[in-house]
Amino acid sequence: MNRPAEQFWKMVAGDLGVRVELSPGIVFSDGTHLTVDALVTDFGASRGMLVARDHDVIKPFAKLAVADGYGYSSNIGGDAYDRDAMIEVLRDWGWTGPPELKPDWLS
Repeated sequence: MNRPAEQFWKMVAGDLGVRVELSPGIVFSDGTHLTVDALVTDFGASRGMLVARDHDVIKPFAKLAVADGYGYSSNIGGDAYDRDAMIEVLRDWGWTGPPELKPDWLS
């Protein structure tokens, strides 16, 4: 993972209290491997949102990701952290985690 993306997602996790895995290695059902900047669990899809700064990283895996229960997004992370903008992104993705873990700021 590039350093700015790592710092960005650490900020998101710390500030908003969401679960983020940095540089996860994803293994899809067909055995294909993909490494992205972050996996944001509890949002977007049953297995979370795969996030890469560069859309070209995710694009070839988009259909497989969705079939395996992931959502995906790109062009997020690495820029200056804007709390309000990130909350809007997470609201757009939607909460898919356990109700008892839903952050107060989502209400």
